[in-house]
Parts: sequence; C-alpha cells; structure tokens
Amino acid sequence: MTSAPDVRPGIGVFNLPEIILEFIRTESQTDKPFAIDYCLIVGEGSHPRALDRLSDEDALDVLAKNHMAEAMALISRTDPGHPLLGTGDTFYVGYDAEWTAITDSVLGVESYQFYASGIGGDLAVIFYPNSPTIEDRLTLAEMLAEVLRLARETG
Repeated sequence: MTSAPDVRPGIGVFNLPEIILEFIRTESQTDKPFAIDYCLIVGEGSHPRALDRLSDEDALDVLAKNHMAEAMALISRTDPGHPLLGTGDTFYVGYDAEWTAITDSVLGVESYQFYASGIGGDLAVIFYPNSPTIEDRLTLAEMLAEVLRLARETG
C-alpha cells in the first residue's frame, strides 16, 4: 500500500516509491500572472534520445546536429519577424486538469498538470489559475509557452 503524498505549501514534496519530487514555486511571466510549481525529474529521463542515456560522444553529436540545424534555419530565414520553426529533437508534452463544480452546470479548473520530456531531461509543471472561475481559466497557448520557457531555463 502506497502512503499519501507529503505536500507542503509553497514547495511540495511528493514521496513516491523510490522517487522524491521537489516542486519549486514560481509565477508565470504573462500578462495575467498565475502560480506555477515545477520540478525537474532526476534520472535518465523518458525521452528516447535523452542525453543521460547516450555516451558523451553521441550526446555531443546530437547537440552539434541540433545547433547546426538551428544555425542553418536562422541563416535561411527570409523574414526575421517570423518565428523559427523547431529544428531540434522532438519535445513531448502531456497534460491533464483537475476540475471542481462551481454550480450544478459549471465546472471550474483547480489546476492543470503538464509533463514534458526533451533530450535534456523531464519536467513536471502544475499551473494554478487565480480562481476556478471561467474568467480565470488559462489558455493552452499561455501554459505551453510557460512549459517551454521553464524547459529552456532549466535545460
């Protein structure tokens, strides 16, 4: 039987069998700020080309190819105002949400959870809207932008 998670305000620590997840509290960098908890998942990661699973030589080769593809895309881009399309390895993202009844016919969001996996490692992210009301719901674009920002900042 698994014991209940140990959660502390601000920074939650979840004790799962042989895994300890330490979440860090931060705030979004958006027009409508909201609370975020994120956690780097320690270990090899679940990405099929996770750098921790590769030899040093293969990891350097993956990084060199990704940097070269990005450089070539930057050089060949005709309009610097357009975003640069992805040039690196696949970045996997899964998500879920927790809902609560506001009224008999309206559900409110308590939190959104994302799990991201890239070659640099895995990242768990929990978003907390300012309230469960419809007006405070976050857009998928807002949340994905924050997941990508955290992934870039944490490696």
